Amino acid sequence: MNIKGESIKMREPEMFEPMKKLLQSKGYKIISMKRGRERGPDIIAESKGRRLIMEMKGDSVALDVDFGTGIFQLLRHMREETDEDYALGISENYVRLARQAEYPLKRLGIKVFVVDGKSYQLW
Repeated sequence: MNIKGESIKMREPEMFEPMKKLLQSKGYKIISMKRGRERGPDIIAESKGRRLIMEMKGDSVALDVDFGTGIFQLLRHMREETDEDYALGISENYVRLARQAEYPLKRLGIKVFVVDGKSYQLW
């Protein structure tokens, strides 16, 4: 928290290393990490023969727009009958939006990981 009590912004580039550590602590092997404007998923990881396709969303002035963009990016990667799982990697500032969309995200099988001061899996 800063002096005014506002959350410190966590930009997407700052999220990759903490997310890598969180995924590794959960038994994932990192296959690729694409920081910036490279094409493809931001992170691809693997555990027990299943790939995890992850899109990362750091803080911005338009959290709701970026959250929706992250979901759309995952939807474009989804294929029928695959050995892939899908996840959003978000900062703490997105948790309220994730909770509002919890039911459809769970129905789609989209996992949510949070990276901030303390990193954790929301579901």
